[in-house]
Amino acid sequence: MPKGEELDIATEISKMGSSSRCVYRGMCTKEYKNLIKDKIIVSKGVGNTRDIIGSYVATDIQLAGRFALRAWKDGLGGVILTFDREKLPHLNQADPGNYYVDFLAAKAIRGVYILGR
Repeated sequence: MPKGEELDIATEISKMGSSSRCVYRGMCTKEYKNLIKDKIIVSKGVGNTRDIIGSYVATDIQLAGRFALRAWKDGLGGVILTFDREKLPHLNQADPGNYYVDFLAAKAIRGVYILGR
């Protein structure tokens, strides 16, 4: 059961709502900084459930929040990004609510939530 700052962050994430015009990704701070610096990134594939080259995004901000919280708990910092789904390349459905794209593009970011701030 979360306590302290983790509980505060989990509570904030639980209040976030999803939009049908957006997709979401939870990531560590380093990945976020690389995206901003390089303008595009492709995930390394660690944890991918399929043999793809690309980055997963979700239609549910809560799912993205779980990945960001895991990164935060691992000491890597956590960020939840909101992307305009129309501005991401080749949005491919993997499962209901779960998609992958060829790469993540900084120009598609509509919102940033940095955990613990």
